[in-house]
Amino acid sequence: MPIRWNVPRQATAAERLDAALADTAAAAGAVVLGPDGIGKSTLARVAAERFAAAHPGTRVRWVTGTPTERAVPFGAFSHLVRIAEIGKPAALLRAARASLGDAGLLLVVDDAHQLDVLSATLVYQLARAGAARLIVTARADGAPDAIAALWDDGLLTRIDVEAPDAPTSPGEIDAFLAELTPPARAVLEYLAVAEPLSVTDLNALAGDGAVAEAQRWGAAETRMRGGTSDDPVVYTAHPLFAERVRAALDPDDARQRRTELVTVLARHPSDRLSDRLRLVSLALDSDAPPRAADVVDAARQALRLGDLALGERLARAALRRSGGLAARLALAHALGWQGRGREADALLAEVDSTGLTEAALMDWALLRAANQFWMLSEPERATAFLRTVRNRVADPGPRTTLDALSATFAMNTGNVGHAVKVAGEVLGSPAADDQAVAWAGSAAALCAARGRGGSTTSSRWRGARWPPNIPGCCASPSGWRRPPRCCWRAGSSRPANSRSSSPISPSCSSRVARSARCWWRTCCSPRANSLLRQRYWVQPRPPWSAPVTRGGRCR
Repeated sequence: MPIRWNVPRQATAAERLDAALADTAAAAGAVVLGPDGIGKSTLARVAAERFAAAHPGTRVRWVTGTPTERAVPFGAFSHLVRIAEIGKPAALLRAARASLGDAGLLLVVDDAHQLDVLSATLVYQLARAGAARLIVTARADGAPDAIAALWDDGLLTRIDVEAPDAPTSPGEIDAFLAELTPPARAVLEYLAVAEPLSVTDLNALAGDGAVAEAQRWGAAETRMRGGTSDDPVVYTAHPLFAERVRAALDPDDARQRRTELVTVLARHPSDRLSDRLRLVSLALDSDAPPRAADVVDAARQALRLGDLALGERLARAALRRSGGLAARLALAHALGWQGRGREADALLAEVDSTGLTEAALMDWALLRAANQFWMLSEPERATAFLRTVRNRVADPGPRTTLDALSATFAMNTGNVGHAVKVAGEVLGSPAADDQAVAWAGSAAALCAARGRGGSTTSSRWRGARWPPNIPGCCASPSGWRRPPRCCWRAGSSRPANSRSSSPISPSCSSRVARSARCWWRTCCSPRANSLLRQRYWVQPRPPWSAPVTRGGRCR
């Protein structure tokens, strides 16, 4: 029989939640905090229904955090935002906000402590901009920094819900799970591996009628999330169900469930990037492994989204399967951006460069030199390495690119005269590609900010077509694990020792940041200014404050 939850009446919390949604002069919504199993989701659902009934033009959208979707960037928002063609994290967040719209949106975010960093960032930005009314439920402990900032920064009304005197015990939950019929239990086991799943897929996996059986027992529930999801989708009726089933599932049985799930999901591949990343992640620990090339591509996409941990996991898996250079480079990127430059250098040192094509040699050499310079703080070694590689390259285009990177090295070590000289030669070379122009232009302009500009405002640089991704041009990885105080929005109440979280993009050194701000004011054309603000100014800040900090000042 269905489990009986010991849920207290929350009349006061419901009244406060209704008031927070209705008060246009206050924060646009509320955060409902409390432990699992006390009725937070029910409070949110009832409040959303009441508000939508009183305001017919309201668009209600649901986002639910789960442990499996937390492993993928924008996992919980995959049905609401499209991210396949967007580049850097700041641009991703702007596009995600735009795709949600702002006309009468009521966004319910359930179990927000289970959101990935980008999803949590998006919730924070929606609250900061007042782009939607929000009902957020979460546990106060273990929430991402961006979610904790919702109440720390006073953006949403905080409503604490007390636990009952006699909460439902884990033993009662285990006893209930032991009584489930095999079809209902199978539904929970698949959801423990990947949650949510569509009704169609779950019935194909667990048998016709399995979802209805799980609902009859109160073990699972279907939800209409809105957006572009395969509604209805199935969630466990309570997060503790998936947690307890996952803990009890034998590793071999879990692997079999993943294999069966990957087989079914692969029959109708999704065009949503989050779904593709989730499928590849599931397949790695199954008996239906993906192609190594697909894993490398997924690793690159994860790194592009700023999920360094996922990028490392995928790249390592691809390297074990193929041993190829592409997987090795992706893994080195992931390690370097996490401040693990020694590991990245050792990984790159294993490459036998004598058999590489010129294009592959350049990919390997540029990454290794940048890692030696910025992550290992070995400028002499990095500069000498660039010279050695340059002597092996015959094509003038790649040689110019190597020169451009050496100019940035010279600028960063204070050798301004040499940096200006080399940068000028690169900018004047017809063989220079976009990347070389970007590196040389940045080096020359930063030197100009120090009073040694020369002809850095030449039309060659000012009119350059900036490539969409310029490694090292506007961000030098320094391996910071925690944003400095100056990264927070001006006037923020966030303390300097706030909890750390993995950065979603490489941080920049304060020395370069100070120079770059002067450079923008003195040297950049409006177009270059706009482009480089997207690539540089945004990235040193915590991701959730990026688009709303224009005018903020680093001290």
